[in-house]
Amino acid sequence: MISQRIITIPISELMNIEVITLRPEETMINAKKIFDANGFHHIPIIEEDGKIAGILSLVDYVRILSSDMIFNKDLNNQLSKLNLDSLQVRDVMQSQVVCVKPTDSLMIAVEIFRANKFHALPVVNEEQKLVGIISTFDLLMYAYCE
Repeated sequence: MISQRIITIPISELMNIEVITLRPEETMINAKKIFDANGFHHIPIIEEDGKIAGILSLVDYVRILSSDMIFNKDLNNQLSKLNLDSLQVRDVMQSQVVCVKPTDSLMIAVEIFRANKFHALPVVNEEQKLVGIISTFDLLMYAYCE
């Protein structure tokens, strides 16, 4: 049964506001560094003006790595680094992104997650500038702690 609170609580109460981002022209080696150093699975991609340009998931990143898989580990590492240095984020990111607003209810995020099998949603303001991110993990933590 859905808690009455999840219907009314705004996304702004659960979203992460300290978001690590990339720009479309950065290389995938920068994405690798972020994924390796942090415990999250999505990186919002923003334009110079702060507007959302796309989202890069860990699955997208792993997919490009697996296309180079060969049995020689040293050679595989060299090829992967070369590939990551030459690929731009814009070549791998998902450019069609569903976003939510800070004032939207958590129920809206839940419905989007469930209908689309997404795991993270950028949160944007009225100017479509990134102000945070909310993930299925955030919802699970909220449900568990409530």
